[in-house]
Amino acid sequence: MSKILMLICGILFSSAAMAQDYGLTVGVHQTTATTDVATSGGGWMDGTTGSMSGSLGYDLGLTASFELIPNFRFRTGFLYDYMPADYKITAGPHGTGTLGVRFSYIDIPVNAQYNFTQMFGIYGGLIVGVKASDNANVPSGYQDSPNAKALMPFYNVGVNFLFNDLIGFDVYYKGGIGSFADDFKNFSTVGMHFIYWL
Repeated sequence: MSKILMLICGILFSSAAMAQDYGLTVGVHQTTATTDVATSGGGWMDGTTGSMSGSLGYDLGLTASFELIPNFRFRTGFLYDYMPADYKITAGPHGTGTLGVRFSYIDIPVNAQYNFTQMFGIYGGLIVGVKASDNANVPSGYQDSPNAKALMPFYNVGVNFLFNDLIGFDVYYKGGIGSFADDFKNFSTVGMHFIYWL
């Protein structure tokens, strides 16, 4: 695990060192997920029925970008991503209530961006998520750890706007690939980034 993390950080820092642009990034997003609850099998919500609802999350960190060829850029970064969601239990072995899960990942994107103009571009690619924390607020009697994966792959697509060579905005969609914790899958977010290019 530590070797993988060191390799990812090495790629990030070497990319950032070559970057023509780097910026401070803060964003908000709406998170959603689905559940895969069984009647038995060891999952922490087994035997329950209910529904998922999205919650507002945020991310912050550094974005780096450099031009490979005219109008084509490589984007990476280092973002702390807070991703909450709620599962409303309508029936279960320990009664009803709302189970709030709170996941945090360090996101390292590997994106390609094509600029139609200096002010407008589209981008997409993959994100490696390294787990920072997972915890939950649970009704009495239920297990209190969702057991999120240590490494999680995501894909993302978005549009980028740039104003006065300093202020950037991203509007994006991000989706998880496969299950990301016990009884949770299909994680996704729709959000916006504000980037102040230094």
